[in-house]
Amino acid sequence: DNRYTYWRLFGDAYINLNPFKGFNIRSTFGLDYAQKQQRIFTYPITEGNVANDKNAVEAKQEHWTKWMWNAVATYNLEVGKHRGDVMVGMELNREDDSWFSGYKEDFSILTPDYMWPEAGTGTAQAYGTAEGYSLVSFFGKLNYTYDDKYLFSLTVRRDGSSRFGKNNRYATFPSFSGAWLISNESFMQDINWLSSLKLRASWGKLGNQEIGNYAYTSTLSAQGSYYFGDTKYVGMKTSKIANENIKWETTTITDFGLDASFWQSRINIVFDWYDKTTSDILLQLPMPGIFLG
Repeated sequence: DNRYTYWRLFGDAYINLNPFKGFNIRSTFGLDYAQKQQRIFTYPITEGNVANDKNAVEAKQEHWTKWMWNAVATYNLEVGKHRGDVMVGMELNREDDSWFSGYKEDFSILTPDYMWPEAGTGTAQAYGTAEGYSLVSFFGKLNYTYDDKYLFSLTVRRDGSSRFGKNNRYATFPSFSGAWLISNESFMQDINWLSSLKLRASWGKLGNQEIGNYAYTSTLSAQGSYYFGDTKYVGMKTSKIANENIKWETTTITDFGLDASFWQSRINIVFDWYDKTTSDILLQLPMPGIFLG
């Protein structure tokens, strides 16, 4: 009887402009919305050493909303042996998630049509939470080729995430690469058994923000309720200590490579040497018990 209904709507729309030859502007908006409704039943059971006389139901709803907007401009130019393109843009992302549920025990009729929280007479509880985050990105890229022999590419990103405190919210991630297509040189044209030979090198930084939505700030959670006289108080405990120093995890990669193919690409060889280093690794550690009081 534990069934659920799940609805999802997603899609995007864009505008594309070509003001003049080689120049293009494109803006895209995308939306992804979903909701889920379910009931989770608990029935009395006696089976071997397992015995449970409780009956209950939890009615739950979940909602997710994600949207994205970007604007990207590109320009392509070719003059003689020179060929290049430039791209600049920005993007906004937002995600909001929420869920809530009602729990009730003790139903006189144990059928799904009857077992809604309102019909129960026993213990009642309610749960629910909501969270979300935003990400803004600015980026640019330059590609240049000369005579189909020498290739160069430069990329720069600057990203800002609400998952980090205001002092470390933004970070910049550059990268560049270059290649030499040796087989296109004039002194290589008489080597018939060599189809292609390329040397390449690259260096770049990548960012990671996967640490949860509120890792940089302290949070509290409810810890039962207490009475002093006729007044009811809700107990709270620290579930997480603030850390304003949390920042983007950064991975730096350096790579040198060689690509070669022989006898009309019947044999292909790819060789890479790379170094990958990750710093400021994002980890969620258990809270020491001394801080949970």
